[in-house]
Amino acid sequence: AYLGAASRYDDPLGELYLRTARLTVEGERVEQSLGARWSFAPRWLLRPVVSAAHETLVRTAAEGERLRARRIFSRAAALARWDFASGSALTGLASAECHGTAEGGAASGCDVAAPTGRLGVEHHLGPVTALATVGRYVRVPTLGELYGVADAVRGNPELRPEAAWSAEAGARIDVSFRSGGLRGITGELFVFGRAVDDLVAYRRVGMGYVVPFNVKGARLLGAELLAAARLGEHITAEVSATLLDPRDTSEGRTTTNDVLPYRSRLLLAPSARARLPLRSSWLGDAELFASYVYQSSRYVDPAGLAVLPE
Repeated sequence: AYLGAASRYDDPLGELYLRTARLTVEGERVEQSLGARWSFAPRWLLRPVVSAAHETLVRTAAEGERLRARRIFSRAAALARWDFASGSALTGLASAECHGTAEGGAASGCDVAAPTGRLGVEHHLGPVTALATVGRYVRVPTLGELYGVADAVRGNPELRPEAAWSAEAGARIDVSFRSGGLRGITGELFVFGRAVDDLVAYRRVGMGYVVPFNVKGARLLGAELLAAARLGEHITAEVSATLLDPRDTSEGRTTTNDVLPYRSRLLLAPSARARLPLRSSWLGDAELFASYVYQSSRYVDPAGLAVLPE
């Protein structure tokens, strides 16, 4: 797989606090994976996977100043699934990662993250699927978080990887029927919680720019909801919502406010999609899509003194 992205900012009047009239940010990631799938018993499935990636971030200012960061990444993982009863399954995932990151020269070495894993159970009952998972993950800061993507979003090379215990539970339903113009409904409801050490978050440090930092201890609770309806043969209406309660639980915290900065407590995204058959011998159909995203207000500093409006 290959992923490439490039952005150019032209700011001749200095309104974006870039400290340059033009800034170009380029990123690339090349990744390859090899996996296998073994059904070594009637109710057992094993999927080992190894993967490797090379990632670069290049930031160039109009004056010729250039930053180049690289990362090499490798991962080994194994997933096992046991269908222990009719409609019920237990899934386990274990993995280990290796990261080598450098600014300027070639990346070398290996910062091995702690082993991670996940254990989940699911049960199917007609159109309803119930799921629950628990796990532990480790996330190494991205190149943009370490070295910045602009002077308005600066980096912090001292960031530590974040690690967390997580749990979630919920259900999905998918029902097809005919009732007037309604052809079916789909719904999902999940609740989740994470206890995080060294969470990577952002805060405003000076006028016009933000910097990532590690929150020593954090707790995030939330819920995610998705509801969709199929109207006739060609129209789908959907709404998704995320409720989040992000709290700083660090020992020795010196601020009264404990809501984490730059995290909205409500995201709402309704959308509609219409598929239009073209009845052409060389074109199948066309699709029209419209969406709206609402994001609630956010604090921009740990003390909660400044607020970004909704």
